Amino acid sequence: MTLPNWAELHAALTHFPVALIITASALDLGAVVLRRPELRAAGFWVLGAAVCSALPTLALGFLAVNVFFGDGRPPEILSTHRFMAFTSTGLALAAFTWRAAGRDRLEGLPRAGATLLCVLAAGAVGFTGFLGGRMLFATAMASSDPPPAAQGAPPDPDVRLAAQGEVVFRGQNCLSCHRFGPQGAGRAPDLTRVGARRPDPDWHLRHLRNPASTVPGSMMPGYAQLGEDKLRALAAFLASRK
Repeated sequence: MTLPNWAELHAALTHFPVALIITASALDLGAVVLRRPELRAAGFWVLGAAVCSALPTLALGFLAVNVFFGDGRPPEILSTHRFMAFTSTGLALAAFTWRAAGRDRLEGLPRAGATLLCVLAAGAVGFTGFLGGRMLFATAMASSDPPPAAQGAPPDPDVRLAAQGEVVFRGQNCLSCHRFGPQGAGRAPDLTRVGARRPDPDWHLRHLRNPASTVPGSMMPGYAQLGEDKLRALAAFLASRK
């Protein structure tokens, strides 16, 4: 049994701040509508728990991005997801700090302001979770079989070109994310028999140039900078893995 990586730990914790921030917002609104102060008191403690769970979740997400991309630029959807995660946590922290400073006895405009911050935090964290789900399902789509209309019988990749592509594959450190036979990590789709799922070298070529063009929401960086020859060799290698 292998230990979970940063991305897996982040995924395990991320549901807690999402659920807690939304619950705290619902309790605050319920306290206003139903005029029940005990709901607001409960919301205060739930919001505190949300902030406490959000901070390690943010840290694990930051570490996971560094593992995946290092000094490279992450995809736009991941950058937006990260920005919204910091935004929602900041709003929740501000609301909790404001209420804690007043011993949760705010009234009038200060109370309305703190409630508004909590509601905004709930909206922001909901959108953060939506983006995370898009990225998760994009990874699952990349591992799944193509629809029947996309399945065909493209010509077998050139053996010599595929051999050149294997050199490129290993030189680009693809195994730091993908599994290939007994080697590599499991953070991204398994490429051991990727050619059985995606036999068309042209599909791989498009995916390597711009992953999001074939798998919307993909977190994989593009490799257009490798140049056409290396890209075609790498696409031939991936399509040959059956």
